[in-house]
Amino acid sequence: MPDFNLPQIANHTKCVPSVLAALIFYGIISIILCLMWPKSPVYAGDEISMYYLRYDVQSINHKLTDEKLTMIPAENDFRAENFSHHLFSGSMSPRPGESTLTFKKRTRERVLKSVLKDKGLKSVYTANYNTIVSYEGVVKVPIQLKVQKGDHETVEFTADIYFSPLAFPDRWKGLETKNKLNQTVHDILQLFK
Repeated sequence: MPDFNLPQIANHTKCVPSVLAALIFYGIISIILCLMWPKSPVYAGDEISMYYLRYDVQSINHKLTDEKLTMIPAENDFRAENFSHHLFSGSMSPRPGESTLTFKKRTRERVLKSVLKDKGLKSVYTANYNTIVSYEGVVKVPIQLKVQKGDHETVEFTADIYFSPLAFPDRWKGLETKNKLNQTVHDILQLFK
């Protein structure tokens, strides 16, 4: 016959100390807040170091009809991963009465269009004999542009540029995750500075 009057033996388990549990809990909350925290906007006084570039060339019936160069600040663009150094040189003729500043701007646009056509991510859209070829990438600024006088009708120039084509769209999700992880680690390290 069993003896029901025996003292009960308590089932003891090892528990995580409450301090360690609290640290883990607050660490997880901090990581979630860092991921959700809005990034600070770029103000006029802030330095912008990267720009997204897109060069669209439109043709109808194989005749060039329009072209457009777009340049947008891209500080948080995660789609560029392989920056490389490029050196361009060439010559251009200034327009009559054109200022040096306008000439340099036109030269810079020509360099950006060249690097996009040579190294950028290319996509093609076609509908009803209308074709748009787009070239995309990211450039680091400043672009080192040196202009030297050539003969009396042309001006020689060289440009130093750091450029990355956009990654293919099937890699964007992985690059976004990698970027968020790097940003979270950076934000956590900033808390301890």
